[in-house]
Amino acid sequence: MGFFKSFFSGKSDSPANEKQKNEQKNFEIFKYDGMRAQRMGRTDYAIKCFTEALAIQEDFETMGYLAQVYTQTNWTRRTNCWNA
Repeated sequence: MGFFKSFFSGKSDSPANEKQKNEQKNFEIFKYDGMRAQRMGRTDYAIKCFTEALAIQEDFETMGYLAQVYTQTNWTRRTNCWNA
């Protein structure tokens, strides 16, 4: 009965719950934007996105993606130096 009452009453969640949902949403936006940027070769933007995501929530997978981008960036800078 409580489910239907809350479902049909139209009341929103508590402010704390809303904040948590927004933080999770923003975390996922930054994480997946970073993944897309990494695939597109935009390592600068990927680093910003992953860093922002990790500021919201510590996540092992996102840390791994950030490490990959840092490695990729260092490798790109080395190869550019060698080609110069």
